[in-house]
Amino acid sequence: MDFLQNSLAGRSSYVDARYATVNSATGDQLIVNTTVNPKSSLDALPYAEGASWNPNLVCLRDTRKALLDDIIKWIYLAEESGGAEIFWLSDVAGAGKSAIAHTVAQYCDNHGLLGSSFFFDRNIPDRRTPQKLFTTISRGLVRLGNKFADHISAVLDDDRSVASACQTRQFEKLILEPSAHDRIGRPVVIVIDGLDEGYDLETLEILRVRVPELPGNFRIFVTSRPLDDIVTDLSDASHVHQRSIDIHSDSNQRDIDLYIRNRLDYISSRRRLAVEWPGEARTNDLINKSEGMFVWVSIVSEYLRTAAHPDRKLSTLLYQRNLSGVSADAKMDALYSEVLSTCDWDDEDFVHDYHLLMGAIMAAKTPLSSRALKSLHRTNAELDVDGVLRPLSSLLTGLFDQDQPIHILHLSFRDFITRRAQSALIHQRYYISEKEHSQRLAILCLHVLNEDLTSHTPGTGYLSVSASNTKGIPSFVHSRVSEAVWYACRFWMEHIIEIEGDTSDTLLGSLHKFLAERLTLWIELLSTQYPYQSLSGVRAWLQKTFPTGSELLTTIFANSHSQTLVNLSDRFVYMNRLEHALEAIRDAVDLLRRLAADHPDTFNPALAGSLNRLSDSLSNLGHRERALEVIQQAVNLYRQLAEDRPDAFNPNLATSLNNFSLCLSDLGHRECALELIQEAVDLYRQLAADRPDTFNPNLAITLNNFSLRLSDLGHRERALEVIRESVDLRRQLAEHRPDVFKPDLAMSLNNFSHCLSDLGHRERALEVIQEAVDLRRQLAADRPDAFNPVLAMSLDNFSLRLSDLGHRERALEVIQEAVDLRRQLAAD
Repeated sequence: MDFLQNSLAGRSSYVDARYATVNSATGDQLIVNTTVNPKSSLDALPYAEGASWNPNLVCLRDTRKALLDDIIKWIYLAEESGGAEIFWLSDVAGAGKSAIAHTVAQYCDNHGLLGSSFFFDRNIPDRRTPQKLFTTISRGLVRLGNKFADHISAVLDDDRSVASACQTRQFEKLILEPSAHDRIGRPVVIVIDGLDEGYDLETLEILRVRVPELPGNFRIFVTSRPLDDIVTDLSDASHVHQRSIDIHSDSNQRDIDLYIRNRLDYISSRRRLAVEWPGEARTNDLINKSEGMFVWVSIVSEYLRTAAHPDRKLSTLLYQRNLSGVSADAKMDALYSEVLSTCDWDDEDFVHDYHLLMGAIMAAKTPLSSRALKSLHRTNAELDVDGVLRPLSSLLTGLFDQDQPIHILHLSFRDFITRRAQSALIHQRYYISEKEHSQRLAILCLHVLNEDLTSHTPGTGYLSVSASNTKGIPSFVHSRVSEAVWYACRFWMEHIIEIEGDTSDTLLGSLHKFLAERLTLWIELLSTQYPYQSLSGVRAWLQKTFPTGSELLTTIFANSHSQTLVNLSDRFVYMNRLEHALEAIRDAVDLLRRLAADHPDTFNPALAGSLNRLSDSLSNLGHRERALEVIQQAVNLYRQLAEDRPDAFNPNLATSLNNFSLCLSDLGHRECALELIQEAVDLYRQLAADRPDTFNPNLAITLNNFSLRLSDLGHRERALEVIRESVDLRRQLAEHRPDVFKPDLAMSLNNFSHCLSDLGHRERALEVIQEAVDLRRQLAADRPDAFNPVLAMSLDNFSLRLSDLGHRERALEVIQEAVDLRRQLAAD
């Protein structure tokens, strides 16, 4: 029963916190739902780190002038009375689109026109899908003004599910609707680069159909390769201005001329070559050879900067490879082949290490440093990471600092060695199979976790029985855990579920050891720094791979795992990580349903408690209809259990009835809500009569909510009687345990004042709200993040009560304090 009692305790404190008294602009006092959150609502919006523009990646000065002038003119032609437009720059890989996007973003930022930017990157998890596209853009747009930010905050306060909704709903609620309410008298530019690296069909539908609904001052600059899906959706849309880069045009040739001369001067200076190196003739030949492809020049310059004999290598590139008239991909492939061919392919050790390291780099879900690569490959003690990768420094970045992530210089190199190299005999030795190396990374990740993840690892132990009296999730410096361990924690599952066909004994042995001995430690460590990860994908993979069953499934179907997830969900709630709390408790419920299907007598109590929590989490995020369905299931289960064992399960039933009433009230079913809260009160009165120390806190909570439901239906006198009883109970509780019950007392006093004011007892209402404000001032002094929001709410009500009695100057002072406090909260 400890599990169920914890469920009751966790839920009860939250139920009360959902409700508070606030007032409308007209002075009418309303009862509305509000969650006391230590963070701003905007913090609920997922944000892709690093997705913004980069001043180090803009175009070289005095290049791309004609194209940039056209883009800037298009921006300034925006008219608010029309619809938004898209400038779509579409061309082959390597044409310089991203540099133009960074330059446009920089110009707009410097001139106060940039609303937001998002640069897709296939190598970065948060930036290779559109999952965080519109939430990241929305968080950028809040700087347009307080009205925009306030509207988005109001949307999230009303319905937190928007933060994790589909793209269409996010675009409507977080961008379209706020833009309609907050007209801005200047162009607002949104830059989206590399759309082809992270779009889906819903993204294209929004760009094609919904973008024109934005005000006409919105300008969206998009770059992509001309993939079939993108061309089909955007090329014939009337609001889309399509443009490509004519790499053979005079202006592009002039730009490439400037760029090449700049790079050659840099190489000459760094390598201490002759001032006039490589001479006008070879410079012109390089300009002609480039055929207007900036990325080709970029890689050539990096190659020459690091090559042993740059003069000789330049001549080889210029005069021993005839690439005239070939496609852009073929031109890039020839360059990549030239760089790779300088390695010692007759050395078996090099070839072995090349495939290990380049395979890991290509299959990794996020870029890894050389230190992390060494750690992951710890069983290969003689692996020479620096020796193998340093000759490839013109194709990779981050090689000269063992703690810097190693990035592929350009997407076309990945395409070459993971796809095109396989089909050409002369290139096959460079080929890397991402699928094969992803399976190898799965084994490496599990090995690292089994070896390095222990009970002494920072951030572990808080889900153990010995830590049951603690709350929340510990924090610590990220660098106290190695990069290899963090990578393994985040991505072992992604690598596992990509495995198809037969599995090696090594993999299965490592997976069995991990699930049996390290599973909870992994959950603990991952949850300190990263979002919750469900095991449902691994469970499905195991069931598919072993259709007749596997003992590996036993661990992740165990009751102990379900209780770990319940504990974790409660801690996520405490940390205000509500989306993660929902995912964890949903997994716990799914697991307990499976267990209860076979052993209902054993697992139905735990299932009912988890359903209670799941309903709570759904309500927190605005999924009110689903929350109602789930709490109904919990109540039905508890009614069955209480019939057989009333002493054991009546407390749980009372709590579920309380929460059922809240869900019904949320959806406007007020009469039913009143009936259920009355039943809950009756049950708690019986329980508190026998065990007052245990059940008086729950009775006080339920009385508070009973008063609110009575007020909803206009039963004001009865509501006043009930809230007075709740306040009296909470005074008694706060006398004995002030740290625990003062917040609850302050809330009931707030509602008590409201009820008194409703019935015309204005002087008494003022006294009571003054007491609530004083309490909340004390609480906010110690925990401002937690209690400043509710202090501001009580100050609102205090000001109204003062105004009711004609104390207008004092009312003005108090409301000014509330406004100042809310400004501070909005700024944070």
